[in-house]
Amino acid sequence: MALRSLNTGLEVDEAIYKEKTKLVIIRFGLPEKINCKRMDKILEKITILIQDIAIVFTVDVEKVIDFNEIYELYEDCAIMFFF
Repeated sequence: MALRSLNTGLEVDEAIYKEKTKLVIIRFGLPEKINCKRMDKILEKITILIQDIAIVFTVDVEKVIDFNEIYELYEDCAIMFFF
């Protein structure tokens, strides 16, 4: 199952605040880096297993820079959970 990308700060905020019943998992990172590619493969594999309790998104931190400083996103890949 393909992961859904969030392409603006507004989309990230809406994904977090509008979901009332499921855990929101967001992978922030640089999609071309090997660590991110590995994580995305893992997230793709588990998405079907967790679809009743969680929703998974990806965010390219070079395109959506709104959260880089506040969440201290300095690594190639970071996962955050919101509920």
